[in-house]
Amino acid sequence: MKNMEMTIKQLADELGVSKPTIRNIVSKLGIQSKLRKVGNRYTLSDSLELRIFSF
Repeated sequence: MKNMEMTIKQLADELGVSKPTIRNIVSKLGIQSKLRKVGNRYTLSDSLELRIFSF
């Protein structure tokens, strides 16, 4: 079964923070180039989610 990627909004909602907070963390970690754009949304792989969780 394929892992589901989470959008920035979904991750922000799960963590109880705002989308700009997630974008700031992504910027501080330097992982902007690893985000995947699907339509008009950016998604995060499981490994990127873990990096953000541990920030």
